Amino acid sequence: MKNIFQITLFLFILLVFKSYGQDENKEVNKVEAKLSGFIKNDVFYDTRQYEYIVEGLFNAYPKNKLLDSNGKDLNQNDEITMVNMSSRLKLNVTGLKIANANLKGYIEVDFTGSSDFTGLRLRQAYTQADWKKFSILLGRTWHPLFVTQAYPTVNSFNTGAPFGVFIRNPMATFTYKPWVWFNIHFSAISQSTSADFGPNDGDSKFFKADYLRHSVLPNLNLRTDFITKNSFFGFAVDYKELRPRLFTRSLTDITKTYSTDQRVKSFIFMSFYKYSSDKLDIRLRAMYQQNGTEHFMFGGYAVSNIDSVTGAEEYTPINYANAWINVLYGKKFKIGFFAGFSKNLGAGKNIVNLADYKYLTSRFPANNDYKIAAYYSRGVDEKGGFDIAYAYRICPMFVYTVDKFSIGMDFEYTAAAYGKFDVNNKGKVSDTYEVFNFRTLLTLMYNF
Repeated sequence: MKNIFQITLFLFILLVFKSYGQDENKEVNKVEAKLSGFIKNDVFYDTRQYEYIVEGLFNAYPKNKLLDSNGKDLNQNDEITMVNMSSRLKLNVTGLKIANANLKGYIEVDFTGSSDFTGLRLRQAYTQADWKKFSILLGRTWHPLFVTQAYPTVNSFNTGAPFGVFIRNPMATFTYKPWVWFNIHFSAISQSTSADFGPNDGDSKFFKADYLRHSVLPNLNLRTDFITKNSFFGFAVDYKELRPRLFTRSLTDITKTYSTDQRVKSFIFMSFYKYSSDKLDIRLRAMYQQNGTEHFMFGGYAVSNIDSVTGAEEYTPINYANAWINVLYGKKFKIGFFAGFSKNLGAGKNIVNLADYKYLTSRFPANNDYKIAAYYSRGVDEKGGFDIAYAYRICPMFVYTVDKFSIGMDFEYTAAAYGKFDVNNKGKVSDTYEVFNFRTLLTLMYNF
């Protein structure tokens, strides 16, 4: 009932606002409100169990081997899924002009709710003011590293992740446009539903936006765009500081607590390129990233040292190299492929071995809510001692469009190389073996 009420209320607001913008304000402000969106249905078959969110719609990478008593891999089981929760509603408001600036408002929702739960979810909601040479955006939209002009054109909801960026954030972005062929963007960014891993009461590995908020420094991003007739390319640098804990507990006397201001600092460097002509579209991305957890990419950070007396922790980011290419050819019938690769480069420092502290932590009360971990990173199985050394995806695809209706298919092969991590060698992974998942995806979409 709650979901039905939410959806009905949202549709009512859209219709009222659309009517108000087109009728009452038509002569005064010439405000126009345009409602659009699409109805999308996805059917997909997977050959292996995999890490995912929202009912498998967003698949990331195959799970590691999980052997039963006879040595059979329990994760080597296939499945089929049908979902339609990525259907979308959009409202675009234009026409208002203040202080020589053209104002735009945009709101977008879908029905992905949260993981394995169909409910209304806010995707984007922002206001943008455009002048001739610069613009200001305030609200929730795609992170600048996503690059809306040059992202993967796969049919899958994952849009190329975890080999590329997938995140929307609350932010403030200033764009300067000195020439028609050059833009520069500066963004101060917060986190919301997509956030970093870190310690949390009652759970040693939990992701939440508090770690960035407590640093009192937003995620900072600087991006440049170069535009020519057929090309769009640029560069970006991204800086982030997390404050994983506000206090620590002594490992020798758990009744004692100490304030802490230890940070984990990380950078991301990225280049991107897009070429488009009448029928051919080519897109490329290369990235060196530290602690890209909130972008739904591999990696994160680790604990490099723990003071037994105060419990104070020091941190080191885990480094990854990522790249992908996306090629699409055609008009009405398009055929192409996506290929992505991620390589674990290890951490900046050696990582603590929690076995060295087992005697101390074993004396913690059973109901203790203060947990410690060595890793806060996607892809790591800390208890088993496994991490991912590299992963790759190859995905041929096609899409056929007739007016506002389209049908598409992805044939997605994703492999991950698991191995043992060595905390005394900066977490680097060795003795690797590959596991893979092959997904066949059929998607139908009706735009309006």
